[in-house]
Parts: sequence; C-alpha cells; structure tokens
Amino acid sequence: MAQSPDPLIARWRARPDAANTLALSDALRSSGRPEMVRAVSDHVQKNLAGDVSVLTAAARMCVAHGLFPDAQQLLVTAGKLAPKSGLVYRLLGEVLLRRGDAERAEKVFERGARVDADPEMRRWLDRAREYRTVQVHEGARVVADDVNAKFPVQEAKRDDRRGAPAVDEDIDTHVKSAKDDIRPAIEAMVARSASLPDVTAAARPRSSNDFPDAATREIGPGTNPVPAHAVSPASRPFPEIPGTVPLAFPVAPKPSARPPAPPPASSRPPGPPPPVPQRPPPPMPAQPLGDAAYRGSQPGRIPEARDVLDALAIAGVFEPEAAQRSPLDWARANAAPPRKKSYAFVVTLIVLLVGAGSGVFFYVRDRRAKDHARAEAMLAKVDADLRSSDPRVLEPSEKTIGEVFELESRSPHAALTWLRERAMVGLLRGGENIAFEGPIARAKEVGVPESDIAFAYVASFLFQSDTVGAAAVMPKWDAVAGKDAHYQLLSGAALERAGDGRAIERYIAATRLDPSLVLAEVLLARYVAIDGDPSKAMELAKLFQSKYPQRVEASALVALAWARNPLRDPAVPKEVKETHDRAAELPLGLKFVPFALNALEALSNHTPDKAKAELSRGLQVADGPGVASWLGAIALETGDEAAARKAALLAVSFSAVYPPARTLAARVALLGYRLDEAQKATDELDPRSADVALVRAAVAYERLDADGLGRALEGLTPEAKQLPFTRPILSAPALLLGTEQPSADKLSQMFVVDAPWADVLAMDSALDVGDLAVSDKIAAAWGENDNRPHHAIRLARHARYRGKLDEAEKWSKLALTGSITARSVIERVFLLVEKKDYKAVEPMLAQYSSVLGKQTKWASAYALASSGRVEAARAKLATEDPPPDLAPLPMRLLAGATYGKLKDHNAGFKYIKALAKAGFTNPDVANASENVGLPPIKTRSP
Repeated sequence: MAQSPDPLIARWRARPDAANTLALSDALRSSGRPEMVRAVSDHVQKNLAGDVSVLTAAARMCVAHGLFPDAQQLLVTAGKLAPKSGLVYRLLGEVLLRRGDAERAEKVFERGARVDADPEMRRWLDRAREYRTVQVHEGARVVADDVNAKFPVQEAKRDDRRGAPAVDEDIDTHVKSAKDDIRPAIEAMVARSASLPDVTAAARPRSSNDFPDAATREIGPGTNPVPAHAVSPASRPFPEIPGTVPLAFPVAPKPSARPPAPPPASSRPPGPPPPVPQRPPPPMPAQPLGDAAYRGSQPGRIPEARDVLDALAIAGVFEPEAAQRSPLDWARANAAPPRKKSYAFVVTLIVLLVGAGSGVFFYVRDRRAKDHARAEAMLAKVDADLRSSDPRVLEPSEKTIGEVFELESRSPHAALTWLRERAMVGLLRGGENIAFEGPIARAKEVGVPESDIAFAYVASFLFQSDTVGAAAVMPKWDAVAGKDAHYQLLSGAALERAGDGRAIERYIAATRLDPSLVLAEVLLARYVAIDGDPSKAMELAKLFQSKYPQRVEASALVALAWARNPLRDPAVPKEVKETHDRAAELPLGLKFVPFALNALEALSNHTPDKAKAELSRGLQVADGPGVASWLGAIALETGDEAAARKAALLAVSFSAVYPPARTLAARVALLGYRLDEAQKATDELDPRSADVALVRAAVAYERLDADGLGRALEGLTPEAKQLPFTRPILSAPALLLGTEQPSADKLSQMFVVDAPWADVLAMDSALDVGDLAVSDKIAAAWGENDNRPHHAIRLARHARYRGKLDEAEKWSKLALTGSITARSVIERVFLLVEKKDYKAVEPMLAQYSSVLGKQTKWASAYALASSGRVEAARAKLATEDPPPDLAPLPMRLLAGATYGKLKDHNAGFKYIKALAKAGFTNPDVANASENVGLPPIKTRSP
C-alpha cells in the first residue's frame, strides 16, 4: 500500500524548494489528491520553471491524474531548457497522443528518437504513426479515447533514469541518523575496553624531574579516573572506530588545592584503590595500555621517553625494530636560499597573467560579436519566412530560433521573433496548445518594449477562444501599438472571431503597415468573401494571385469568392481543382474551402448524402462564425436539419451577436417548423437582409398573414430581389391570396429551383388548382420518410385527394408536431370528416380556436353539416359573413366546402362558382360545386 503523502505535503508547504517539490510530485502520482496536484503544478510553472527535473516530475504527476494540458505546458517548458533530453520528448509526445494529436506527437517522437534511441520511444513513435490515419478520418477525440483505453497511464513510480536519492535531503534526518549510528559504536568500544586483561609492569625508579605540587593524571587499569573538568576540549578523545584500541594522553591539569596523591602502586603492595574524593567526577573507561602507561610516584611527573615510545608501540604507531636499525639523527636546518630570482619570476608571472587575461577578453568579445552577427543573419531569414506565412516554414523557423538562443540567449530580437513565430503558428495551424507566458516573460526580461509585444497579449486570449478578453485588452494597446502590423493582424482575427465588422479595418491597416505580411492579405480577402461583397472578394483574390501565382492560398481564395457569389458563373473555375489537389498545404483559415466546394458540387449532382459528409468535415475545421454560418446555409439546402443546427450552434458559440449566425438559427427553426422561434431569432436584425426577409415571409405565409407577408418583402433591396433564392418567395403573396394560378410548366420549374420554400409554394399551388400530376412529382421527391411538419401538411392533403386516408392520417399527425397553424388545423378537419370521425372535430377546434380565429365557426359548421346536422350548422353561420375575395385562399376554400355541405343554392352557389371560375378546381371545390348544382368541374390533371 502506498504511504500517505501528508508528511511530504507538510514539508513542502513549509519549504517549497526544488527537492521537496520533486519528492512530493513523485508521491502524488499514486495518490488521490487532485487539489494538491493542481497546487504543485501551478507552483512549478510559476517558481520552478528553470529546473528540468522538477518540470518533468510535475508533468508525470499531471499525466497520472489526466491533466494533459498542464503536463503539455510543463514539458514544453522543459524541452526549451533541455532540447536534447530524450525523456522530455517521449513524455511530450505521449501527452500529445493522449490528447488525440497524433500528427504532432509523431513529429515529437521523431525528434526524440534522434537524440535518444530508447526502445520505449520507438514503440510510442510506431503508435503515433498508426493513429495518425485514425485522426484524419475519425478525429482527435477518437484517437484520445482509444489511446487512453489501450495504453493506460502506468502506475506511479520513480523514473529509472533519475533513481532514488542517495541520502535523505532533510538535515534533521542526517542528525538523527548520525546519532543512531554513533551510539552503538561507543557502547561496543566501552564493552571491549572493559574486557581487556590488566597488564602491569615492574615499577620504574623515579626520575629527578619530579614536581611535588602538580596534579597527577595516570593512565592504565587500576588508576583513578581523570576528572572531566580537568581535560580540555582539545585533548578529549574522539569517538573511535569499533575494533581499535583507544588511546589516552596525559594532560596537565589545572592547579588544585587537594592534598597530594598517595604513593604509586609500585612502592606499596596491591590493595584497594585510594580513597575517592567527596565529589567525584563521572568515571571514564579504563585504558588498556598496561605497563606502558605512565606511573609516576609524585604528582606532576613528566613521562619518560621510553614510556611514551612503549605506549606508541603498543598502539601500533611506533616500530621499535625500525628505530634500532636507523638511529635518530638530528640535523641542523639548512639556510634559506637566496630570493633574488623570485622577483623576476613574479614579474614574469604577472605579465603572463595580464596578457592571458587580455587575450581571453578580446577573444570572448570577438566571439560574441561573431555570434551576434550570425544570430542576426539567422533571425533576418526567420523574419522573412514568417512574413511569407507559409505553414511549411514554421517548423524550420522554430528550430532556427532555438539555435539563435544558443548563440545569444539574451537577444531582444530573438525574443520578439519567437513571440511572432508563436502567433503565426496559432493563426496558420491553430493555437489551442500554445502558451505565451514564457515567451512574454523572456521578452520583458531582455528589454523588449511592451508596445512591441502587445500583439502577444491579444493572441493569448484569442487562441484560448476568449474573444471577450481579447476585446478588453485592445483599447489599452491601440494607442501605443497601433503602428505594429502584427498587432493589427491579431486584433483583426480576434474581432472576426467575435463577429465584429470592424475586423476589416484592422486587416487593411495590417496590409498597409507591412505589405510583405502575406497572411494579412489572405485574411482580408477571406473576410470580404464571407462577410462582404463577393465581387470585391474576387478582385482581391485575383490581385493576390497575380502577386503570388504559386501559392495555394491564391487558388483557394479565387474558388471561395466564386462559391460565395449567388450569381456565380455555372462554369467551375480551374482554381477549384487546384484547391482540391493541394488541400493539405492550406492554412487553418482556408482548410474549410475544399469541403465547402465538395458539398456544393454534391448538391448540384443531387447527392445530398455526400454533401452532408463534406459539410461535417468542414465544420470540424471552421475557425469563425462566418465560416460556420455559410456551411450551415449549405446544410439547409440539403434539408439536413441536424447538420444545419450543429452549424448554427457552432456559429453562435463563436459569437452570439453575429447577424448571419442568428439568421442561420432562424432558418434552422423555420426548417423544423418552429415558427415562433424563427420569428424571434430575426428580431433586431436588418430587414433588408435577404435571409431575414425570407424567414419573416415564410412565417407569415404559413400563418395566413397576408399583411405580415407584404411587410416582410417590402424591406428587400432591388439587388436582393434579383437573387435566385429570393425569387420564389416573391410570388408568395399572389399564391396566398389566389390572385395567380401558375401553369403546370411554371410549377415544375418552381419546384426544381434550389431556393428556400420554393417546393412548398409549388406544392400548395398544384393542390389549389387540382394539378395532381405535379403534386405527385413533388410528393415523390420529398419521399415517404420525410419528417418535416410543413411538408407533412401538404402530403396529408395530397393523400386525401388521392383517397389514401390511412396515409393522410400519418401525415396529418406529423404536421401537428410542429407549430400549429390554420393550414394544419383546417386540413385535419377535412381529414376527420372524410373518415367520418365527427366526434373528434369539436374537441380539436376547442383546443386550437385561437389559431383559427373566426374560421373556427366555419370549420365546425363544415363538420356538423357533413354529419347531417345541417340546421345546427346553419345556426352557427347565421351571423357570419364568408371570407372576402382578398382573404387568404385556404379560408375561402374552407368556406366554399362548407357551403357545399350545406347545399346553399343562394350565397353558396355564387361563392363556389367564383372559386371555380378563378381556376381553383381541386377535389374540394369540385364536390362543393356538385352539391350546389353547378356543372361538373374537371380538375387540371387526374
């Protein structure tokens, strides 16, 4: 069981240095303490970002807890500090692969394999290559889920390459360990000393060098111990190594007032030891030196030389045999050599040192000047490559910047170029994994003005999808950084992401400040194509193509401008094929173009399933609300409400105030027949917009609101009225009021027009005039599996006219799942009467009386008269006037059918005759004409 990390946590909180952070990171890899993992990770990023081992340990801790973004940021910082560390490359590649980015993981593993041929590195490299294809076809999420499922994070353990520390890093532990190790050694020494036999020798005669008044310190067994206070600290014995013989040396004690010591042991018979003083000091262990110890008979006696040599011989320090072979010879010290030559040597040495120092100084200065010149030349090439905005030069540029930092680590030019390279990577490839804190801190440290790095503050918010934060910092830097092309470029990208029309001003400023900044021209042309005039966008694309004919961006911009033009030439330009052939070279801002072109081609070939697949891929690379809104508009043409809704949600997630995104949401609601939602989405939008007018007109048409329909179409500009997709809706007022009955050929042409609500208008007109042949074609085109409520209303009426009541019942119920309109309720009443289910009519009319309004009485009278209760029906209509000639046609058809059921030969006869004379010869009018005695009416087609 893993030990609790609480002691390490307490120690780390008291002293969060590198050693304690490293130990705690290893311990937290196997503990369930996510709050401490976050705290340690943040501390390492802020305070220990210069220690590779701590960064690596913290990254492994984050990986063990699934915090892959934090681990990636730590490993990127470690890679900058240790660019030749194979372990950092392997861990960084593994984190990228676990996040689903197999393409970048493969590149990291390849670089790591070049510096460290580790078998584990090779295995991960092979996995990254396998998952790269999966990422392309199924997406990064599938890769991440599969990798984490198949290769779970290993159980936490210390890295084999670092190993466990040799000693504990806590000084308190050292002290305690030292005490525990010394104490047994001292006890063993005392035990051995006490067990040695007593060695004595015959007493030697006293020497003449006796000092009666000096204190005595004797050595050997049987003697009195030396007082502890009489031994100086310098003369006290050191702790000895176990197994050796301890030594004790005589030390002259301080003068004492005590009486003289008793006679030595050599002048009296063995007996008890001398009396102990009244306050004896602690006893010391006996010294096993035998008769070699000094035994003076009087206090203060100096030991003889032979006694000292004997003691040293017993201790193993002195060899008597060697001393006999080589007698001691005292030699007089030689006279000092003359010192005259030393002065010349010193002077020569000083000259040499000064010369060497000067040479080193000038060498270092020359070397730095050469390194600076080389670094500036390399940075000049990197700056030119970055201004070219070619995604292929990003990786070599990053490598070159690393080499420049090795030559000149504190170069302000290199720090600024590094920031620009990071920003360019985010714009060309995506910047969700790019961190700007480190490069910004480095630029400030080396003295780069903040006005030059203001673009990095905007980029850091932009690449984290925080457009609000980006917009908040721009007013602060506009005044001081307004002359920087990179600042204007990043500000324009942030405003475009937020759906702000002022983005075009920023792009224009960037192109003027730095005409060689290619990406500014690309984003300007793309913005005009998406949010501006397509013809102007084509002019900008052609101008770019003339300047850069070999760039794939030129072909993509021309193809985009052509596709965005609603009045485009049917002939497909050659740039479309070039865009498909070189799609892999496109930058992030244009990667959606091939998918949009494929979807449009599929629609023209009537293969909606292929169009849906292409649109789904295009939405995965959409980087702004404009792109998402356009792809959603294409999805509406396929009739795929789910895809269109996905695009609308994506567009609104980029910017909730972007007008085309709100318009797309309204059109999606209209496609799902959610009329209230569609109407509300167009509030506060420009009524002159063709899309806004289309939504409002369709809602009014479905609600039989002739006045609202007229107001919706009045706001259209003359140019908008000429657009292909607005022409069918312009005929809606005449069709609604019955003032126009298109011919069969015109109905067929209206149906095949690829414009919103054109097929609905064609179906209504065909059913009104009784042209069932055209309605058969439209119903067949919609298909039996159509689930759109506004189609179901028409399909129910068509099936009823064909006598297929069961099929009509299915479509009628489906029609009621959307917004309830007068059209759907009236058709439901006709169907229930046709099925003779009269009892179900009144409850339904009571439920939807607010929808029908005055027509509720006519629908009720129609059911009553059909059930044989003619008088009750007449009573309901006694005070009601029939709808006038300018009333919506469905209301007039209901009144005519009711007059037919009542067999009214007066008012009903004239009303029905007027309908038939106007050309409305559908089965409902034909049955009513027969009931009032009119000649039989033939429908336009059987």
